[in-house]
Amino acid sequence: MANLLAYLPELGHLDRRQIAALVGVAPYNADSGPKKGLRRISGGRSAIRRVLYMAAWSVVRHQADFKRRYEDLRQRGKPAKVALIACLRVLLIRLNAMLRDGTPWRSEPAREDSCSYKHERYRRSGRIGGPPWPRYEPTQTRSVENGAAFSTEPLLQLAPSPQPSPTGRRS
Repeated sequence: MANLLAYLPELGHLDRRQIAALVGVAPYNADSGPKKGLRRISGGRSAIRRVLYMAAWSVVRHQADFKRRYEDLRQRGKPAKVALIACLRVLLIRLNAMLRDGTPWRSEPAREDSCSYKHERYRRSGRIGGPPWPRYEPTQTRSVENGAAFSTEPLLQLAPSPQPSPTGRRS
């Protein structure tokens, strides 16, 4: 962890795409017109990438969720290094989120099937079939324990849906 913080002081301050690009593990396409090229990693800080490469091998061998991810990629026909770099990128993103949020390491991820979670979140946005979902607007409430201001108001408040006019025109 000391090497990680020494070579990458931005850890915990950037989003997942920026931190992956800074280290050099973000996949970039090599497309040209109708030709679809391979995705490759390039650039970034090579010293930290070497440290993370060895850490990724250790995590893949000893953490069940990373081992499952690596083996799934291998079964889908990905080369060993491609699968490992994918796991390395996930490891980096998790470490970035841990430092950003101040949370400890969890051996299992919060949700098992992230693909179905993303699909469910996309479906709820109203972009895939069905009626549009209700809109939520945060309220300005502050909750501080031990004698400070405490509000019992909900953190999210349901906003009314816009009703169509009887003439069918926008007002």
